[in-house]
Amino acid sequence: MSRIHYKNLCAFPGRTGEPFLTEFTVEDGMFIADDSPAPDGTEIVTIDMRGAFVMPAFIDAHAHPDGLAMTMGAAACTPPTVRSIPELQSALRKMAAKNPEGWIEGWGYDESLLAEGRTPLKGDLDQVSADRPVFIRRSDYHSAVVNSKALEMAGIDRNTPDPEGGAFGRDANGEPDGRLIELGAVRFLEAHAKPAKTFESAVESLLKLKDHYLSHGILTTTNMMVMRGSDPEPLTLYREACRRGLPVDFNLYAVWQGGEDSSGMPDLRADELRGPVRYAGIKLFADGSISGKTAAVRNPYKTAEGEKLDYPCGMMTLEEPVFLAALSYARRNGVQLSIHIMGDRSIDAVLDWLSDVDPWLADVPSVRLEHASLLRPDQLERIDQMRLKPAFTTQIIFPFAEWR
Repeated sequence: MSRIHYKNLCAFPGRTGEPFLTEFTVEDGMFIADDSPAPDGTEIVTIDMRGAFVMPAFIDAHAHPDGLAMTMGAAACTPPTVRSIPELQSALRKMAAKNPEGWIEGWGYDESLLAEGRTPLKGDLDQVSADRPVFIRRSDYHSAVVNSKALEMAGIDRNTPDPEGGAFGRDANGEPDGRLIELGAVRFLEAHAKPAKTFESAVESLLKLKDHYLSHGILTTTNMMVMRGSDPEPLTLYREACRRGLPVDFNLYAVWQGGEDSSGMPDLRADELRGPVRYAGIKLFADGSISGKTAAVRNPYKTAEGEKLDYPCGMMTLEEPVFLAALSYARRNGVQLSIHIMGDRSIDAVLDWLSDVDPWLADVPSVRLEHASLLRPDQLERIDQMRLKPAFTTQIIFPFAEWR
């Protein structure tokens, strides 16, 4: 065992009103009193920090670690490397050459940043490979495009109905064009075509994130979209990754799968709500994204000349009975209710549904509104009058990625 005394520093203790520290002592990974007696055999080391500033680690309040891990084995389809469909195809071919078997994957394309000003379609991805499935996620992580092979593997054809919470893009003849519009369509393809991860492969994927978190000073984060009860079970998976050395606390938010029945999901057990890796909330999706023009907005999106939108005012993907069922479940289980919500029309609806609801959590907000990209001043005034005041989780990526 070693005891390390750090001196000559300026450390913010993490709470306003408390004095900054000029020294502190750590033993076996824990802060201890500087004058506490050291056990026999303890190695004592003093480190002069030479006036360095020290602060607590960061908390990433809205994250998707599994998606982050996915990007490490997929082609980045973002500027400045990718500014056109041919450059996108080239990036995917390079990734295919590195990984000669299985799916060819990419992430981050934004049709507004491509020279062609359009979404890549299955024909574009067929030129990358006709024999292997190709899958690229859009920059908003809500939609995707696949090639003909992937559609075939998922059994998606002109007769396949649109799934709940999404739609399949179609050409003028009604044939699927490769677009997976919103999460419902993406999940449909993944469930019907992609091989299921084994527990071991899922753990190994998460362990790749260790250097990322440490280099950014993040030691507490979230996964805002896990499927409780799936295989592998998320809580077991993340706890095992941490046991093997991933030095991060995880708060998991389970996607609501109970429909209009507040008992449609099994209640959370006490052991699932405790510890450094735990279930912290239930997740709903009220709409899509701004840049994908699927967030539910009050006024139609602006379009380029000749552009025709599938959903001129975006998509509401949540109905009041489902919302109220999830809210009742969250209240009964003592966890937060988190709602992905971007457009002002969907915000109006959720505020209506919350108008007569009382908070149920004392130490943290009972309801979180994720992103809230188009939030009007009158909506803020309305929230100020509500008994339950939702918290907002905003992120700098959206002004950067979606301002156009």
